[in-house]
Amino acid sequence: MAKLLVKAWKGYNAVLISKPILAPAVSTGVLMGAGDLLAQSVEASQQAANAKGTEGVNWRRTARLFTLGCCLYGPWLNQWYKFLATRFQGQRLALVKMVSADQLVMAPCVIGSYLTVVTYLNTADATKVSQQLRLFPEVLLNNYKVWPAVQTVNFLFVPVHLRLILANCVALLWNTYMSWMAHQASH
Repeated sequence: MAKLLVKAWKGYNAVLISKPILAPAVSTGVLMGAGDLLAQSVEASQQAANAKGTEGVNWRRTARLFTLGCCLYGPWLNQWYKFLATRFQGQRLALVKMVSADQLVMAPCVIGSYLTVVTYLNTADATKVSQQLRLFPEVLLNNYKVWPAVQTVNFLFVPVHLRLILANCVALLWNTYMSWMAHQASH
């Protein structure tokens, strides 16, 4: 089993190097879709506990998140990590600056766009988008409880070409939370 995992990891690394835009985009899409499936599982459990009955998996919703990961968030964050690595390279306070820039610039952009785009794609209702954006401060505050520590480890120990995959692995749970929050307006 260990040999299989090592072989898979080496293969993924080779694809990251040979397809530096496509591989991170697809891995982001897969993990965003997986996070949505987990969120739907949580929602189904809550509905069952409240005796509301459960619906099946909403594959369109998951497909939308997969597509957003592949087409928007994967490429966007991949370029962001490369920008941070080149912009703050060799500076004395590079780590502090990278984490600060990531959390003060990128985190609000990603959270705001996620709440807006996902809600609109699910409801096509500007009023619900506006309602959803009221969650922005709560989600951003929760972001600050998780991501600065993750990004500190990421920027300190992980090579640039692997930073998105580490963030995506942690983001599997974060995306579950984000998907659950974003889809509250749909109910």
